[in-house]
Amino acid sequence: MQLWGARSLVWTTPATASLQTKSGWNTLSGRPPVLVGHRGEKAFMPEHSRASYWQAALEGADYIEPDLALTRDGHLVVNHNE
Repeated sequence: MQLWGARSLVWTTPATASLQTKSGWNTLSGRPPVLVGHRGEKAFMPEHSRASYWQAALEGADYIEPDLALTRDGHLVVNHNE
């Protein structure tokens, strides 16, 4: 698993795909979909926590995609504003 990159989102097109992957998702290329954990696995753990990132990895996420913001003094912080 890489710590940059998603699981809330799965990029597939089941309605138009012709090939079936072993995961059960249809994709145009026939390759398995890439699973990305946006904010980790927020259904079971606090979002943006180490526990949520770890849980996403345990559930098969290929990437974790945190909400990052750059502060005025040049530091990256995890931040989500709705």
